[in-house]
Amino acid sequence: MEPPLVPAGTAPTRRLLVVGWEGADWNLLHPLLDAGQLPVLGRLVAEGALAELSGVAPAVPIALREALLTGHGADRHGLVHEQLVDPATGSLRGVHSGDRRVRTFWRLLAEQGRRCHVVNAPVTHPASPLTGITVSDRFAEMPAHPNAAWDLAEGAVHPPAWAETLAGLRLAVGELEAGDLLPFVPTLAQVDQATDRRPMQLGLAVASTASVHAAATLLAEQEPWDVLTVWYRGAAEVLPQFLPWHGMEAAALAAGDRPYPGVVARLWAWHDQMLGRLLELAGPETTVAVVSPYGWAVPPGGAGRTPGIRATGMLVLHGPGVRRDQLLHGASVLDLVPTLLGAAGLPAALDQPGRVLTEAFVAPAVPPRIPTWETTALGGATGPDWSEHEAVRFLAGLGLPTMTAAEQQAQAALGRERDELIALSLVEAGRWAEAEALLAPHLSNGAEPGLGLLLYAYCLLELGRTAECRVLAERTAGHPACAGFTDLLLGWVAEKSGDAAGARRHFQAAAERGPRTALLEVNLARSNLRLGQLAEAEALFRRTLELAPDDAGAAIGLAQTLLTAQRPTEAVEPALLAVTRRHRWPEAHHLLGCALAGAGRLREAVVAFETSLTQRPSVEAHRAVAAILALSPDGRARAAEHQLAARQLAAARRSATAAVTP
Repeated sequence: MEPPLVPAGTAPTRRLLVVGWEGADWNLLHPLLDAGQLPVLGRLVAEGALAELSGVAPAVPIALREALLTGHGADRHGLVHEQLVDPATGSLRGVHSGDRRVRTFWRLLAEQGRRCHVVNAPVTHPASPLTGITVSDRFAEMPAHPNAAWDLAEGAVHPPAWAETLAGLRLAVGELEAGDLLPFVPTLAQVDQATDRRPMQLGLAVASTASVHAAATLLAEQEPWDVLTVWYRGAAEVLPQFLPWHGMEAAALAAGDRPYPGVVARLWAWHDQMLGRLLELAGPETTVAVVSPYGWAVPPGGAGRTPGIRATGMLVLHGPGVRRDQLLHGASVLDLVPTLLGAAGLPAALDQPGRVLTEAFVAPAVPPRIPTWETTALGGATGPDWSEHEAVRFLAGLGLPTMTAAEQQAQAALGRERDELIALSLVEAGRWAEAEALLAPHLSNGAEPGLGLLLYAYCLLELGRTAECRVLAERTAGHPACAGFTDLLLGWVAEKSGDAAGARRHFQAAAERGPRTALLEVNLARSNLRLGQLAEAEALFRRTLELAPDDAGAAIGLAQTLLTAQRPTEAVEPALLAVTRRHRWPEAHHLLGCALAGAGRLREAVVAFETSLTQRPSVEAHRAVAAILALSPDGRARAAEHQLAARQLAAARRSATAAVTP
């Protein structure tokens, strides 16, 4: 292990409690808070800071979790699917802790001498050696049959000496009595459990969550700690089963609906009670973060609708030095790790794209950023103690099996899907060449329409290879599944070539030949904006947002249209929506800064401009911040720094331009 960067005695001594409520977001929690059903969380909100956390691409649960816990996008942490191809055996398997390519916040803090306990955090099996105790995410994983023997998975607890004690705390689903589910489903007697499996699924979630909570409270009470991370995932696993009845009154049962209204509210109320116990054990000197990487969209229309992932999470910060009743704007899942490091007196790294949420603290003291926390090469385990772990050696020694043709096909499909999702993260990070190289092998046998082809074409355009993108578009012509697809790509080519009128013609042709998707509507609206037809652009952007309320492209397009029309105050809301839905977007943060400045909200404008600068430095953002800060005597020193940075960046760009000019 590397020696601590900052000696333990020089950092703030306050403790950190991080509680994961996977699947929670403010759409679900705010009504429950307003109804007084979450009194513990309500106190933290009233006395602390809260934020909606925008997600990152790809918007799949594992990638969002990893972004939250590592502070890196999928292009760095590498986990975008619950399964992967084992490099040692060549077969498909579930991801394990050695597959993560970067460090989690608890490993960073442990390496700086903090005593860290981790309970049920995602992708922690096999449990890794830390300065404290690790209880992996397979600790509470139950056998498929409720009456089967429940042996603790090998490697689920580290140090192993704690395995027997902690295993004895687990609650098996077979131990639940008939009345144990009544607090969640008071009308359980009306359910035919022979045909309806939802009560059993709820029972599994309740038993596993109770097991996790028992282990966490034992460690919190009996073992010294500086950082305690507890992750509750059971609710997220069953919420889709019960969300269609969320908010329905019991009277709806008369219409033939099954008796499930109120289950979601009662699940979170139970989590609130467990949070109260953790706070009692942590004490008032502890900084607390309650977090979730994503939520579930509540479907309109009630029963019969299928819930989907909503790529926005939540954060509540509470503790010494945290501002009271503070709303944090423009926060991202990538901001949690830098903020936790800051709360512990440690610096964030330059290669972490998130920011420290300084506005959450009364007197933030943020150390200068270091180049990186990652002292080992990407693409492997994060330290020698991982590769030497007995459970990892066991997995690697299973041998290479003989795969059937179907298994080979499934493996190839998984590999393609993984590369496309990683490429999506690379595109969001502006790493076009890496994304293009990752996607190119999958397109060598033909240009099939889909996410991979769209991303590949986009990368070609960003890399200045417009002619290649045109050839690629023409290759799709005549494909039976490409109605409108070819014109969409040709519209991009025209747009990149500066032909706004030609781009609009192609986008209109695509709309006539294929389905009018949100992507197509946004491109059509953007071409109208470039042609100065603001009313048409505004109408198209607003129509897209009616059909797809979370579409970041439509939101930022509407904001840009309103700014162009000299309506900055109206532009703030859609610009905020855009950066909430897609945080790693420097142009959107810059546009938000312009809207806020135009609306007279100068303090918030500085935060937006500086966020854009952390993602991609620009002369314009430095100058904008300098102009705002210069208005205040206290800000003139910082204004001078930004003016200098703007001059240096402008000079560097002039030199680069001169170097490539013949």
